[in-house]
Amino acid sequence: MRYDDNSGTAIYRSRLHAKLKRNYQLMPALKWLRLLMNHIPDKYEHLVRYSGYYSNRSRGAR
Repeated sequence: MRYDDNSGTAIYRSRLHAKLKRNYQLMPALKWLRLLMNHIPDKYEHLVRYSGYYSNRSRGAR
């Protein structure tokens, strides 16, 4: 991730996106922070996601 002071945009690079057919995303810095903060749980709230072996479906099947 990079931040451009002149334009105030954040440049995020990742693996190739299947739909967009590119490996980067340009967005205003405030929008990037808002998207990032969506992953932070509220106070006293736990954010645990189980997948694979530990998911409810897998544990129920066992």
